[in-house]
Amino acid sequence: MYNIVQDIWAAVFFLFEGWCLHYFYGSFMESRFFLGKNGQTGIFTVILYGLSRVVLSWVLPFDYGGIRTIAKFALLFMLLFVLLLCFYCVVNVKLCTISMFLIVTFIAVRELSAFIAYIAAQSAAYLYVVWNWCIEKGILVSEDALKMLVDATAFGSSVMLQTIFSLCLFLSLRSIVHNFQEKQIILHQSEQFFLIMPSVMSLLLCILLQTIFVSAKSGIADSTSMGIPIQLYHQYKGLMPVVLAILVLSLLFILQGVKIFQNMADFHKEKSRRMVLEQQISSMRRHMEELERIDVGIRSIKHDMKNTLSVISQLASADDTIENKALQMYLSELNQTFGGLEFRFRTGNTVVDALLDMKYYEAARILPDLELDADQLLFPAALAVQSYDIGVIIGNALDNAVEACIRLRENKPEKSVFIRLSSRQKGKLLILNIANSFDGRLVQKPYTNFPETSKQDSKMSNIGKIHGLGLANINSTAQKYQGAVDYKTEGNIFILSVMLKIENS
Repeated sequence: MYNIVQDIWAAVFFLFEGWCLHYFYGSFMESRFFLGKNGQTGIFTVILYGLSRVVLSWVLPFDYGGIRTIAKFALLFMLLFVLLLCFYCVVNVKLCTISMFLIVTFIAVRELSAFIAYIAAQSAAYLYVVWNWCIEKGILVSEDALKMLVDATAFGSSVMLQTIFSLCLFLSLRSIVHNFQEKQIILHQSEQFFLIMPSVMSLLLCILLQTIFVSAKSGIADSTSMGIPIQLYHQYKGLMPVVLAILVLSLLFILQGVKIFQNMADFHKEKSRRMVLEQQISSMRRHMEELERIDVGIRSIKHDMKNTLSVISQLASADDTIENKALQMYLSELNQTFGGLEFRFRTGNTVVDALLDMKYYEAARILPDLELDADQLLFPAALAVQSYDIGVIIGNALDNAVEACIRLRENKPEKSVFIRLSSRQKGKLLILNIANSFDGRLVQKPYTNFPETSKQDSKMSNIGKIHGLGLANINSTAQKYQGAVDYKTEGNIFILSVMLKIENS
């Protein structure tokens, strides 16, 4: 009866392992489309993994070592690889990078958790010493009572082992999922080596321990062990905490390795973002200087030409002939042409005016009916914010808004596309609002502050993304003025709000 209960208990926890595997895989990869919802993939993964582990435990039970231990890990690796390939979406490049990390890490965490739980559960073996003492003192005289206590101790030890194992496995996998935020990254060879090596070392340690267990169990039982085979921990009492500490440190080494890698990824991402921001600021400064120079020249030429055309028009109006009427009409058209040299938008900031003009005409080539409304975007003449910082905010916001409008037009050609910019000053706060139409689909990844971009990075890019830095640069510029960035959606309208703290000029 006890063996049947133990087998059922083991099968339940094999299914739990399958659920942990699906949670681990599903956090990094999407389910295959032909299986429909993610829950169906989870059911297939859990059942197939559980059945395979039951069969594997029958073929290769715990009491084995050497070559068969390596064979067990090889079969387990093949099982995880097949499950990943059949039920989760992977591409050829990622198949050789992130997939290898997932498989090896899961096996390593699973084996370390099992050994940690096994060693921790050995503390229940001391109860056998207590029952032996009770027999010697005459406290326990009934064989039925002794058998009941021994069975209860064995069952309690099994429950304790499985509970510790389950907690250790799930919490470790959750820690990896939480800390590994760049889940869509393509790992380079050196990065893959850095992530996998702690798991490989841990697997080698587990192979060594299993071999030691087999050799230790070949000891001869004596009277003090109540017929229980002598194990390594019984021969060397001080070895148990040492081995337990090594196993725990190995598991922490895997978890910290992922955390260190993520810190490195964040560092490179921040470095890339700062490089892009510096390039934008440098380019904005050059454009600002050139625009100011051109604007001053154009204004001067327009002023002189308008005066000259006005004099010519007055002289032509003095003689009401057909030629003079034609000349007046030509001068009127020429005045309108000069009026066209004015910026389309007037916000009170030359850089923003030129930027809006440039972005509008660029977007109009793709979206001729794009509505760009900036009538409510006004800046005071004495604004204590650098023009190129305003340019960085408006430029990145417009790029994201135009991208969203293009994606909306591709998915829903009948929808209207628009971008509306406005500003308002409240005390020492300048609030900028950029609203644009979009297709209603917003991809918000876990552990990120902003929605994901739909742009594709170059395959040659290193850690960190080149695209998707627009909102991060806006946020960085806002923080320069003790401000903040927020966003919300209202149906098919995306609204970005940027708050800047401005002092008196």
